[in-house]
Amino acid sequence: MLKEYHESIDSTNSEASRMLDAVSSVPGGFWGLHKKVIYSGQQTAGRGRMGRPFFSPRTGVYISLIYCPDALASGKPFDPAIYTSAAAVAVCRAIESLYGKNCLIKWVNDIYVNEKKVSGILTEGKLDPKTGKIGAIVVGIGVNIFTPEEDFPEELRSRAGSILDSSSDARIHQFVDLISCGCFDIFDSFDLPESEIPTQVMKEYRNRSNLIGKTVTVTPVIEQEAGRYEALVTDITGDARLVVKTADGRELSLSSGEVSLHS
Repeated sequence: MLKEYHESIDSTNSEASRMLDAVSSVPGGFWGLHKKVIYSGQQTAGRGRMGRPFFSPRTGVYISLIYCPDALASGKPFDPAIYTSAAAVAVCRAIESLYGKNCLIKWVNDIYVNEKKVSGILTEGKLDPKTGKIGAIVVGIGVNIFTPEEDFPEELRSRAGSILDSSSDARIHQFVDLISCGCFDIFDSFDLPESEIPTQVMKEYRNRSNLIGKTVTVTPVIEQEAGRYEALVTDITGDARLVVKTADGRELSLSSGEVSLHS
């Protein structure tokens, strides 16, 4: 595992993408960056799902993990939800181990502490120009360690939170090590046919859900109100699909979209 730290950067995921572009024509290509960790104390142009801005002040840590799964080399389809779910479990374990805070997961990529979002995850695939297929993945993880002095922006204040009250016990570099090693250990298990780790991780992911048994509003196409509906969350499958039951009794298995708790 190779680590690279920045005090400030535009986006760790963008930097990871630039690094992959730079080696795309080199023999061995992406594999030279396998298990590279890029992290920063601030992002000036952080981004989340659907290209949304990701608030990234100096009170957090922002991590991107470069990983080249063996399965991709053999032509297996890339499923970002599996890596996002695994990373969510690794982040929860790291928070609980280092800071002693209980964590829950909101499908598919958000970590909650004390009913406030403290972390978001963005998994992206990187095309190998030589094959035209996904050759590497970049898992971006942002964590609010403590609350900014000026507080969170008004549009985030009602739902955003932090792990600690101050920076005195942040131990950022140790935290990054815990997350990175935890993620890579789980990712490695995906290419081991006899490993029970993937099943155990998805069971833990399900057990940490803050949605199962609750009514949510489902937005099938993110940021488009058309087609929204309410449903009861009944389960999360082994491949990270959210199972919901609609008011008319239909059971649906969701692989994408957005859900919010019914108020």
